[in-house]
Amino acid sequence: MRQFNRAIHQGFVDSQHMTSQIFVEKLLEAAGCDPQTTETTIGVFQSFRPDGLPDSLPWQSTTGGDIFQNRVQRVFEAVRTSRRADALQDAYFVVRNPPMLTSEQAHALAQQLLAQLAMTCRLMGSETGIRLLEKQPSIRVLEGVAPKHPRKLEEKSQLLLLFQRDLPAAIDALFCQDSLGAQLSEALYFVACDSLLRDYLRWPLLSQESVSQESLAQLAEQDPLVDYFELWRHGVKYRIFSDQQIDIYLPRRASGTLLDAGQFAMDKQRDI
Repeated sequence: MRQFNRAIHQGFVDSQHMTSQIFVEKLLEAAGCDPQTTETTIGVFQSFRPDGLPDSLPWQSTTGGDIFQNRVQRVFEAVRTSRRADALQDAYFVVRNPPMLTSEQAHALAQQLLAQLAMTCRLMGSETGIRLLEKQPSIRVLEGVAPKHPRKLEEKSQLLLLFQRDLPAAIDALFCQDSLGAQLSEALYFVACDSLLRDYLRWPLLSQESVSQESLAQLAEQDPLVDYFELWRHGVKYRIFSDQQIDIYLPRRASGTLLDAGQFAMDKQRDI
């Protein structure tokens, strides 16, 4: 992965850079910020709550922009019914009242996610990722409040470091530094302080023009994090304490209606 991260394409097209720059400026203006004095894009998506991104932004001016808009809009939809007990607004996008999944549906999504990430690691040449994911870790589905991950580096498993550090860094290196996906990286991360959600949202912006290596352009077609978004919008959290197992925590409900298979498939299809 180290040699992959060193490869940053230097021949980025000037017009693409200008398109990305103008897009970010228009996004800031729509959020009520002055692009000339605003030093960061962090929090820009929070400015559009609760309704979502305006259609007036030039979504068609960048490759994948319309799909990107749709994905961000689905994040707004996922938290629209979320209400804090103290009536205050969350700093980040927090799913508090999700539709419910069965344990079988959650297990299937996690299994598909791991398979997609294993393929991504193969395409990126990540030997650590291939070793950890080629033989898929077991998946345990639980219910309730997920425990915290270890904070100390020496207490984290290699699989947890792959999810928290190595994969996000490798995906980040896919984007040319002047591309729209790179320029919106911070803002998208702070939507929910979640690197995998950020990369799901900006994946449509990974085009042949914005990818850091031409040989990796095929990754743009893979879209490996669709199932992660499904887990996120259903309030599911993952926890990793060893290299051999991933725990998937479903939110506990006193009452509620589980999605039937047909409704679940229809909801998931909306994102394709």
